[in-house]
Amino acid sequence: MASTETVCGLVSSAWRKVDTGYTVDVTIPFGSTATIVFPKLQMANPTFSGTLDVGSGTHHFVVKEKE
Repeated sequence: MASTETVCGLVSSAWRKVDTGYTVDVTIPFGSTATIVFPKLQMANPTFSGTLDVGSGTHHFVVKEKE
């Protein structure tokens, strides 16, 4: 887990490897936006790689290998 205090509040992120791929949790402070970058994470065929723009709040993502 990593976090940093900004002028708008705390930004944090955490990821972990699971059997099917990776889970990613991100928290963005109220009134802020963020761009989240998902690399391929050493996966041959991920369900998603690229960037997402998100608003404030807590966001949970699951990136797994395509079937």
